[in-house]
Amino acid sequence: MSPKEIAAHYEAKVFDSPAAAEDAGFALTETLAPRNVWNKASAAQSLVLKLRDKKEKGEAKEIGLVIEPWSVTGCYVPNDGEQPTTQVLKTHSPSGRGLGRGIESTH
Repeated sequence: MSPKEIAAHYEAKVFDSPAAAEDAGFALTETLAPRNVWNKASAAQSLVLKLRDKKEKGEAKEIGLVIEPWSVTGCYVPNDGEQPTTQVLKTHSPSGRGLGRGIESTH
């Protein structure tokens, strides 16, 4: 299945850019940038399953995917009273030099 077909299967909205999702009131979650088409579908599946769980727990009214040529980003509309927060997670090298890259995650 393609990322758009996966989104349709889980009743997730599809956006072509992060700005379009944010303009529609969606909060962005993680972004995955797979190396090929097959991995892009797998990334979309992984994101939409996490979002489905969030919706089932009552944390999200709607879920969606931002499907760009080289990446897929999850997004959702928080329930009333839920304010999305962005948290930057950083990985560090074993030497402690902090050479890892930051990963942005919205909770």
